[in-house]
Amino acid sequence: MSMPEPTPKAANTQRKSPQETAKKAKRHEELLPLHRYDDEGRVKPPVIYYWVIAYLMRGVIIVLGASGMGVDTKAVLGAFYSSHTQLYAHLFIGIPAIYSFFILSYRKQFYDNEKIFWLRTVKPTLILGIVLDFTLAIFLAIESLWSFSILLGATFFLNSTFIFILTKSEWISRNEQTI
Repeated sequence: MSMPEPTPKAANTQRKSPQETAKKAKRHEELLPLHRYDDEGRVKPPVIYYWVIAYLMRGVIIVLGASGMGVDTKAVLGAFYSSHTQLYAHLFIGIPAIYSFFILSYRKQFYDNEKIFWLRTVKPTLILGIVLDFTLAIFLAIESLWSFSILLGATFFLNSTFIFILTKSEWISRNEQTI
């Protein structure tokens, strides 16, 4: 009885079967409903991108709302943030969201000038903002000695959910096919 020759495992793991390659190509060729396309025939950014932007900009939104109320701004901000450090940290976390919002707002100009590189930076920038927010939440949990907090729990849940959804998003890969 002869034994079959062993095949190197590294060679087997790097090669993909034609069925896997065809499945992946077919997944990118599927058409989306018509409301998902803009006037130029490109896939619009998912609505979840705008929700993530609004979530990350919550510090900026609170500051703008507090300053627009006309009453004691310090008291209003004190209701949301116990220290100036937390306020500044949330404002800093809003920077990647503001960047992503402006890139998404001018996406037509980037497509027209064939500068799709800037659109590719939206997803990593949003993930960076979520990671920064996750880090801030961990520091706040450590500061409170890991005591139970609904707000910190909601922050951990939303950050985890947004990271999962953003990593699974295929928006830019679908748009590269239409260029």
